[in-house]
Amino acid sequence: MAFDYEALIEDLETKRRQFNERTDVMIAHARTMMAMEQSADAFTSIQSSSPPSPVVSSAEIPRTAFMGMKLQPAVLAYLAAVQKKCTTADIKDGVTRGGLHTASRDLYSNVHTALSRLEQAGEVVKFGKEWGLAAWYPGYRGKKRDIGSEKQHPKPARTEADGSGSGDDHTESKAGLGPDAV
Repeated sequence: MAFDYEALIEDLETKRRQFNERTDVMIAHARTMMAMEQSADAFTSIQSSSPPSPVVSSAEIPRTAFMGMKLQPAVLAYLAAVQKKCTTADIKDGVTRGGLHTASRDLYSNVHTALSRLEQAGEVVKFGKEWGLAAWYPGYRGKKRDIGSEKQHPKPARTEADGSGSGDDHTESKAGLGPDAV
């Protein structure tokens, strides 16, 4: 009986394809991590006023790039990988193609909410309908807001002059009818 070279060649080609796919995923992950590190340090590595040329096109992102990630880190990783401003719909499609699993019925709204929160945190900026990493635009002052920084105005103290009393008299009824209506 002759050796089945065709089966051997087919098996080796299958193993090579699987190896190349796994290698491509690892390379894409490494590029994504490298881009995220570069984006995290806005003052040292990125000097231009526009994003650098793409590391990976959105079509080249592996199907497993965002598998197991939460939405906000996946959004940041997607933007870091493509290194260009994107619309909410583009980001939604990109993280979905990249393997982000969700039970959400309205992923677009979830992505938009995640982007809004990332904008409030100063991690992304919005230009019209497009979003980009804040690190690409170090001089841009977008809508970064400190949630706890709003001034809280103290309530005015009650005085005898305005008829509210000193606050020591607790005999007034809850209906506001005065102390004799109790």
